[in-house]
Amino acid sequence: MPTTGARVRRIAGIDDTGFKVIPYGQPHSLLLAHQALADGEVVAILADRMEGRATVPVTFLGRPAKMPKSPYLLAARSNAPILICFGIYEGRNRYRITFIDPGLALDAGSGLSEINHAAQTYTRVLESQARHSPYNWFNFYPYWDNDRIQS
Repeated sequence: MPTTGARVRRIAGIDDTGFKVIPYGQPHSLLLAHQALADGEVVAILADRMEGRATVPVTFLGRPAKMPKSPYLLAARSNAPILICFGIYEGRNRYRITFIDPGLALDAGSGLSEINHAAQTYTRVLESQARHSPYNWFNFYPYWDNDRIQS
């Protein structure tokens, strides 16, 4: 029986037979993603998932929170454009796929201020989507564990 992810891709008409999957959270994951971007490939990252301790402080749903720093560092070091994508379940095997250009341009010279701004911009877009479609967003990460928020 196909996995839920495979069924969603089939329903959306996505042929995933040619996809390369980079293992998430491995020591070499970001290096592989950087090389893929250098080779002109598209890299998709779940930018609200914690994979390590490198985080950026943000305000999410009105409270101090943290988001991973690595997606923004990868974009900056690769000079890769940032595009945000959401798949909103609309019922009966229907999904609305939305792409949002947040207008962010990070490059190798981007510092902590630009990385923080990019993370907060992403978080505002995520917050807007979560408020608009609250039953389509879920996560089990401790966003609001204030003792663990790092700069």
